[in-house]
Amino acid sequence: MTERPAAEDNDRFLADFEAGRLPPESWPHEAHVRLAWIVLRLQPVSVAIERVRADEDWPSFRAANRDLLDFRQPVTSCHYSAAVLNSEAARRGFVEPDLRPLP
Repeated sequence: MTERPAAEDNDRFLADFEAGRLPPESWPHEAHVRLAWIVLRLQPVSVAIERVRADEDWPSFRAANRDLLDFRQPVTSCHYSAAVLNSEAARRGFVEPDLRPLP
């Protein structure tokens, strides 16, 4: 069996997500980060432009951004206090960081 090219694999991952074909047990934190990486490559925003390069595949992105996958020291803890992250405002939408500005 031949492996699919990475771009095709990402397209299928996104299509499976959008169609609801990804079972909850196959949806760990890394899958959330991967989905964000795929979508931000398709519809870049200012932060994503710096973090995601068009020539970077998922394994390279994952290796270069381990902080996004580290539950011991979440990347958000550099920018947000626990009080802000657990606030009602944060549950409803975006809140500005209270510790350090976002890049």
